[in-house]
Amino acid sequence: GSGAAPTPFVPIRRPVSPTSQPQEIANYETGRTRSPAWSPSFNNLQYLPTTNEPTYLRTSAPTETDEPARGSGGTVLPEFGCFPGDALVEIQNEGPKKMKELKVGDLVRVASGNFEPIYSFGHYGPNHDAEFLEIATVGGKLRITSDHMVYERHNGFIPASAVQVGDFLVREMDDQSQLVTAIRTVKASGTYAPFTPSGTFVVDNLVVSSFVQLSQMPFFVSPQWMARAGEFPHRLVCHHLGNDCRKELYDEQGINYYWASLPLKFLNTLQNQNVLLQLFVMAAILLFVMVFSVVEYVITMNPTIRFVTIGVVAAVVQRRFVNKNVIV
Repeated sequence: GSGAAPTPFVPIRRPVSPTSQPQEIANYETGRTRSPAWSPSFNNLQYLPTTNEPTYLRTSAPTETDEPARGSGGTVLPEFGCFPGDALVEIQNEGPKKMKELKVGDLVRVASGNFEPIYSFGHYGPNHDAEFLEIATVGGKLRITSDHMVYERHNGFIPASAVQVGDFLVREMDDQSQLVTAIRTVKASGTYAPFTPSGTFVVDNLVVSSFVQLSQMPFFVSPQWMARAGEFPHRLVCHHLGNDCRKELYDEQGINYYWASLPLKFLNTLQNQNVLLQLFVMAAILLFVMVFSVVEYVITMNPTIRFVTIGVVAAVVQRRFVNKNVIV
């Protein structure tokens, strides 16, 4: 930015793994250096062995006054749904724009061919490197992590790891398909995954999802529907209610802490529970996301229809309440 202070970064404090490779550990509170050791507390700051730079937690999403993202050489992360910083998206009235330059509020082209605002980021890691699948088509190349979903002509939204040579990816839902000709693994800098109201956007001229496939969810449920419906509370706060969600918390991997990281940790923990508990919780989650889907449908429908629907529901509830009082 032009003289503006960059968005603050704060060091991540986390216990050092007893199985980690030897490396310099600095005590954040006192600055004293000591040997790697396990500590149940979160008073240690783990440094990268080659750059001697700490891993950072971004405390807000990008804004117009942000400094440009740092170059490569950052932490190499395990795969998690995202795109590299130099992947291109189309912004209304601006044209192509690199993923690392995106900010909350940008109007990005989505699967329908229209433009929708970015209301948040599921993943924002300007200092991180990652391994991506590079999917080559007759029209270009798409780099995407293996668990992130992309739109395939015959199968709908599927994780990138399920794409095969001979499949067809599309630019927009009604656009001509592009044949997949080759797939390989590459490394690239930056990890980004913007959220849009439709849960889709177009990156490097191909339709992709804003979400990863949730492997913990039942196989008979559409992964795109499940992820988008489950994201409704976040979308309600940031998009439908118009709150400013540029100052959200991101963990050490650049994952949105409250709206992505914690839910994923909960689902992973659930997998270690007994089968009956898993089934009960999954059924409850499905019920909630179905309610979310209906509520959002009502919110986004034609204003007149929405007003009539709310009026009818209110009348039914009031009538039942009156009848209950009469019976009593």
